[in-house]
Amino acid sequence: MNVYQNVVSLAVPFFFIASGFLLSTKLKWPCNSDEDIKTIKAYTIRITKLYLLWSLIYLPLAVYAYVYLDENSRSFMRHVISYIRGLLLVGQHYNSWILWYLLSVIYALIMIIFLLKKRFSLYRIAFIGVIIFFVSHFLTFIVKYEGELPVYLTLFQKLIRYSISSGRILQGSFYIPLGMLIAHRTFGEKIAYPLFIASFAAMMMTEGLTRSIFVAVCAVSLFVIVSRFTSDSPVYPFICNMSTVIYFIHMYVWSISYKILYDKKTYGMSMFILTVSICIIISGLYSIICRKRMNS
Repeated sequence: MNVYQNVVSLAVPFFFIASGFLLSTKLKWPCNSDEDIKTIKAYTIRITKLYLLWSLIYLPLAVYAYVYLDENSRSFMRHVISYIRGLLLVGQHYNSWILWYLLSVIYALIMIIFLLKKRFSLYRIAFIGVIIFFVSHFLTFIVKYEGELPVYLTLFQKLIRYSISSGRILQGSFYIPLGMLIAHRTFGEKIAYPLFIASFAAMMMTEGLTRSIFVAVCAVSLFVIVSRFTSDSPVYPFICNMSTVIYFIHMYVWSISYKILYDKKTYGMSMFILTVSICIIISGLYSIICRKRMNS
């Protein structure tokens, strides 16, 4: 596995950790007061609204896939059921798989709110997250397994495959509590550097669950390193706003671009550069317009 693929595999864990970290900076340790729980609830509602809004924005792509790309000629009701499943359990439809991250965050926050109400400490919640980490990988392994399974595991495999699809949706429940801990507890920066280098090297030499463990260690150590670099530069909010816009629109830009140029899904460096370039232009213009409106 090359360096590029390893770097890319750190992106989702890193952003999950960042979500927990940024949320936790608004809380007071040990993060279980009624006021803190209220803050987490408000954040959960905001993420849920964002998820539903962008699911609606990406609905035309889902409809396009159901109408023009359905090779099995399924009925209208089957399409409706498929969409509801994707919306509530998977967080993904045709060319909108970026949204599963938000759904995973929502489920993680619901779990955290429930456990905080039960007076669980953040350490205990993080430990439960570790258990969920292994459960998520077990579910993914079961779904992908192509050999013979006992009857009860075959039924379980079908249940997971036709409900949450894999264990991916559970990832937020592991990484977000870790991000919350990093915001309030001191982690050795000196240890983070060699740990990042060692775990990144180990990622390139391992596979499966072992590699996933090293990915987690690498993502946490990388975030600890990055979180120590702070700046009050006025450029930061502008870049942050641009990155958010790019995240949400890039699948649309890619979908329209490959349809116009190739009439089929196309990957590779040329499409990457084109998509990134268009997204930067759109997000930059949008950020400038927003700033002008705020200053007017």
